[in-house]
Order: sequence, then structure tokens, then C-alpha cells
Amino acid sequence: METTMQHAEIRRSANYQPSVCNHESIHSLDSDYKGDAYSITMEELKEYTKHLLEGETHPVRLLELVDNLQRLGVAYLFDEHIKAALKSVVVEAEGGLNEEVDIYTTALKFRLLRQHGFMIPQDVFTIFMDEKGSFQMNLCRDINGILGLYEASYLGLEGETILDKGRIFALTHLKDYADQKWPSPHTDQQKRKVEHALELPYHWASTRLEAVWFIEMYENEEIKNPKLLQLAKLDFNTCQAMYQNELKVTFEFGDLCKGFLKEAQWYYEAYTPTLDEYLSNGLVTIGAPAILSCAYFSMKLGMTESELEILCSYPDVIKWSSIICRLCDDLGTAKDEMARGDVPKAVQCYMHETGVGEEVAREHVKDLILDAWKKLNKELICDSPLPRAFVEATMHAARTFHRFYQFGDGFASIRDSTKLNFKKLVVESLPI
Repeated sequence: METTMQHAEIRRSANYQPSVCNHESIHSLDSDYKGDAYSITMEELKEYTKHLLEGETHPVRLLELVDNLQRLGVAYLFDEHIKAALKSVVVEAEGGLNEEVDIYTTALKFRLLRQHGFMIPQDVFTIFMDEKGSFQMNLCRDINGILGLYEASYLGLEGETILDKGRIFALTHLKDYADQKWPSPHTDQQKRKVEHALELPYHWASTRLEAVWFIEMYENEEIKNPKLLQLAKLDFNTCQAMYQNELKVTFEFGDLCKGFLKEAQWYYEAYTPTLDEYLSNGLVTIGAPAILSCAYFSMKLGMTESELEILCSYPDVIKWSSIICRLCDDLGTAKDEMARGDVPKAVQCYMHETGVGEEVAREHVKDLILDAWKKLNKELICDSPLPRAFVEATMHAARTFHRFYQFGDGFASIRDSTKLNFKKLVVESLPI
């Protein structure tokens, strides 16, 4: 009788830690805010907010109102009203967006207008620069203005050197400010805002997690609008109930298999791809194109045949969002994944290709992320062939990866920050 020796194949293990949740815990999630329990209150608060937007005539206060609505996470409820409000700001300026005002107002106006698709030029900041082309040192006395300049700089496009200078200038002085000790509650609140922005700029931050943080900050402000605060909390809790329901549904993405097989081929052939090769495959294996394509259909935006063709061709808006996702993932996971024998990541590919050290390679990857954001910003401002709501969704995907891998591998190692973010988004409702 013929016998065969069967050898157990030892497979690589990623040593993933247990998930923060399981089937039972997900299906046990419940909320008092599901359904229409608070729909009447929500509608009343929405009407109140619409009247605020329509009735505010002071340009700076109007900009601050729009900014607060964005940071509280409820701006999406008032898209048309906010667009009209920002158009009125432009009209009030009578085309003279370079008028001599303070750095705080200029930066706030610039950021909000660009976020909403208005092509305001970077030249509005030249009045705050000296004859050598550097930002004036007396601006440092206005910490709100410096913080605004820092946040505005992340709405930059390729080749906008004034914004690059502004980011470097603001970053230097914000770090100095954050290192100082401040005894009063007011300055402590301000310092928290600065430290939070230095962790991750607002334009790159996850919208919902940012709202949780800002709701707490806004609640502690001396001057606040209680009705806006109530609206933000109700909206967050209502959306959280929806997230809980969505988590109970699972999806499979077979389209990723080819990319995963390519990475397996590289591994077993001990092949280190060039950075371009790696990113060409990696923007698929990160999963963002599959997720964003599904998101398009779930958004019920309607679709023409030409839009479907564009969506299937990996358009730039998906490409650059996916590149950001891929590179953020690599910066956070490369060390652990390489230690367990995974394929080279972006950092290692660049090191192998150019012969530079790890720190230089990591800085290069960070520069690639910044460049990809500039290309993605262009999709926001210029006329995209795909709906604006979808363009914003691609940005939200990139922001999610920034948050997930900000302090390392937030997936495989299940860091405290991952658990905390999960609890904030899915488990813990905001007290009202």
C-alpha cells in the first residue's frame, strides 16, 4: 500500500490581537436615539439654525458660525444655506478678497471658502509678509491667527509656496506656544486647541471624531450657543445609532484578491518592488477603491453611464485618496509587518530603490502624503466629473486612515486610541 508523508505547512502569522468586538457584542449594541424618537426636536433645532445662518449679517460672525457648525459635525445638514452664506461673504468683499484685515479673519475666510469649492487665491496672505517674502514676526502675538494660518495652509494646492511658507512659519510658533505653561482656564483651553491641531490638522481629521472632541471644547467655552450644542449632540447620537446598525451587516470585497495575490507573489519571490510599482498595486490592496465604489452607490447620488465609466477607471479622486490611505497605513504598520516577514512597504521600497536610510525614507513618504492631499484638494475646488458629495467622501476615507494609523498600527495591535475611538463613535452616546 502506497503511503504518503504529509507535512503540515507552517504559514506566516500576522499575530493580530483579538478584535475590540465580536459578533455578540456588535449585535448587542442598542441606542435610545434610533428611529424617530427625537425627530421633532431635531427639526426645531435645524429650523433655528437656518434662521441663524440667514439672519447673521456680520461677515466675521457668519464665518465663525459656519466654522462652528462644521466642527460640531452638523454642517452637512445646512449645505445650501452655508453655500449661500459664503457667497454673501464673497459679494460683501466686492471681489476685493485682499482687503487689509487681520490674519485670523483672512485665514478663516480662506479655509472655509476653499473647503466649499471657492477658488480664493493664496495671494490674500501677501499683506502679512515682509519685503523678503517671509511672514511678519508681529503675527505671533495673535495665536488664534497663527492657528488659523496653520489650518488654512492644509488647503493648499501644488506650487502654492506662500501656503507652504505659512505652514512652516505657523508650525514653528505653535510648537513654541504649546511648550509654555499657562495657568488660567482660558489659556489652558487655547493651549488644548493648539496641541490638538498639531496632532493632526483639521482638514485631515476624521469628521465625526473631530466633532466629539469639539463638542466637549465648545461646551466649556465661555461664549456658546446651547441650541447648537444640543443639535450637535442629538445629531451625533442619532448617527451613532445608524453606525451600530450598519456594523451588523458584513461585506466581502472579492475585487481585492488580485492585489493580494500580487503581494503574495512578491513575498515568495523575495522581490522588492520599486516605490511606483508598490503604490500602483498598493492603492488597490488598501481597499479604499472598493469601499469608495460601494459608498458611491449607497449615497444614492444617481449615475449616468459616463459617471459609471469614470468610477470604474480609478479616477484621480479615488487614486489620491487611496494613495493617502496606503501611505498612512504603511507609516503606522511597516515596522511590525516587516518584523513578521511581510512584503516591503513604501518606506522599505524607497530605501531599497534609492539607498537612503529609514528616517529619510519616512520623511519622503510624509511628503508624498502632503503632495497627494494637494492633488485631492484640487478635486474639491475644480469641477470634478463626479458629484461633490462623493469627492468629500474620498476625503473622509483619507482622514479615517490618518486617525487609525496616527500613533502606529491601530488595527493589528488594537491600541488604546483605537479602543477609545471605537467607544466614542459606536458605544458611548453624548449626554444631553
